[in-house]
Amino acid sequence: EALQMDPQQRLMLETSWQALEDAGIDPDGLKNSRTGVYAGISNNDYRGVILEASDTAEPASSLYTVSGTSYNTAIGRVSFALGLQGPAIAVDTACSSSLVAVHQAVTGLQRGEADLALAGGVN
Repeated sequence: EALQMDPQQRLMLETSWQALEDAGIDPDGLKNSRTGVYAGISNNDYRGVILEASDTAEPASSLYTVSGTSYNTAIGRVSFALGLQGPAIAVDTACSSSLVAVHQAVTGLQRGEADLALAGGVN
């Protein structure tokens, strides 16, 4: 599974943890909290790398290839790994993805959809 995971997903996991620690928040203390994850993510180059390197005729059928290169899985993986119960939203609006993700996070907080928001982007 790790070989099929887009490096963007690993980067999201690492930097999400780091961002929470930098904010003085214990990531383990967020389990079951209404914390939302909003991230701008676009460009799926890694899927092409996997397909080129594959020896099989249908490498795209691998469950790990699909989950390892899907934008929504990247965001869901962060939410799941931290045990969060808030929204998990992947945003792909090209160059404005990160800005739109932060806007969505602010809107979610204002509407009471989450008590805390983790927002940013990865590429």
